[in-house]
Amino acid sequence: MARRRKLNRFKVNIPEPQILERYLLYYSPKLVYHQPEILKPISSPEIFGNQHPLILDLGCGRGEFIIAQAQQFPEYNYVGIDTHLKGLHDAVYLTGQLQLVNVKFIFSDLRWLMTKAPEASVKEIFCLFPPPVMKAKYIKKDILTPRFIEQIYQALEVGGKFHFVTDIKEFFQAKLALIESLGLLSRTALAESFEGGITRYQRIWENHHLITLRVEYTKNPPVGETP
Repeated sequence: MARRRKLNRFKVNIPEPQILERYLLYYSPKLVYHQPEILKPISSPEIFGNQHPLILDLGCGRGEFIIAQAQQFPEYNYVGIDTHLKGLHDAVYLTGQLQLVNVKFIFSDLRWLMTKAPEASVKEIFCLFPPPVMKAKYIKKDILTPRFIEQIYQALEVGGKFHFVTDIKEFFQAKLALIESLGLLSRTALAESFEGGITRYQRIWENHHLITLRVEYTKNPPVGETP
C-alpha cells in the first residue's frame, strides 16, 4: 500500500485554460445527485458531437491507457474519469500536446457519475487497478458495489465489454464472485496479464514481480431477445 501512496508524488505540467476548457469537464457529486439535468449525458453525441463508439476508463489516473488507445483507434471516442485532479491535469496536458480530438476527461466521483451514462450508450468500460477495498471500515470507498455493476450493465450496449484489472488476488476473487452472483454479465476472458495496453500501475507492479489479474465480461441481450 505504501507503493500505491507514492504514485501521487509526481510533477505535472498545468494545462493552459483553453486546453482545460477543451478537454476537462467537471461533474460535482452535488450536481450529479441534485441537478443531473444540467449536466451533459456521457455519450458520444453529447460529449463529442458524433456517433462514434464510446469507451470509458473509470479511474483513469494520468490517462496513459486511454491516450494510447485513442491514438491507436481514432474511430473510437474515449472518456477518462477520476477524482484526482492532479492526475487529470497531467492527462489533459498530454492530450493537448497531441491535439487529440477523440479524448475527454471528467473530474467527478465515480460512485455517482455512472447515472449520467444513458442506457446502451457505451461500447467498452475499463476499471483498471481501483483502490482494493478489503476492510469493512473502508467499505464506503469501494466503487465496485452491486449498484455500480448494475449501472455498468445499463450503460453498456448489447455485446459491450467490461474489463476489470487488479494486482490484489483476494480483491479480484471477491469482485468476480460479486459480478457473477448478479447474473448480468458473462465472463469471456480471464488472464494473469493485460491485453490492450500497459498502465503505469501495471509497470510498477510487474517491476516488483507482482502479477496483474484481468477479467473481461460481455453484456448479453435480455432473456428472449437476440443481438
